[in-house]
Amino acid sequence: MEDIAAQDSAELDTATITSIEARLTTLDSSSTDWVLLRDVCDKVSRLGAGAVPVVQKMVAAAREREDARYSLRLLGVLARLDHSGVVQLQALTKDKSSRVAAIAARMLGRCGVKTRAARTAFKKALMEEERPWIASAIAMGAADAGAVEAAPAILARLKDGQLPPRVAIWFAVALARLSKDTPVATVEEWLRSPTQLADVGTLAAR
Repeated sequence: MEDIAAQDSAELDTATITSIEARLTTLDSSSTDWVLLRDVCDKVSRLGAGAVPVVQKMVAAAREREDARYSLRLLGVLARLDHSGVVQLQALTKDKSSRVAAIAARMLGRCGVKTRAARTAFKKALMEEERPWIASAIAMGAADAGAVEAAPAILARLKDGQLPPRVAIWFAVALARLSKDTPVATVEEWLRSPTQLADVGTLAAR
């Protein structure tokens, strides 16, 4: 079942709109509080489709800023309400700014959206992304979202052995998080691997 909020066509009253705006404003800070983000996403998503225009308006205003972080957090909230938020975050994982692309990838993973389209997008993004650090952010986003569909793509990157060590460790963490049900024999095989898969085996064995 799709995890997008139920489509409630009823317009929200002024008090509710003001409450949403105040809640979204708490995400306007110099650093991302992931626990707060998820709490805001959960609470606003319960209001359904009526909250979409409110969030969209605030996204548009935030995009006028030079610093994209606030708008990306708001897109995380929008993604829980409407597929357009998911699409926009997916597009931003390809942004020329490595910082924007990385944050968008993690936002998509940590906002709590559980649609199949969002999960499968991680696999496609991993196969297309050539920048190692951005690819690692996508891998971690996939792990945050529990997107097991992306595990084969992460595994392929590690088997290839071409990732810089500082990047490979994040791929290893992501794959280990997505491999909770991996057979013991497979984990043992990873532990014996001469490739970067050995790190996955170590993490998965814990």
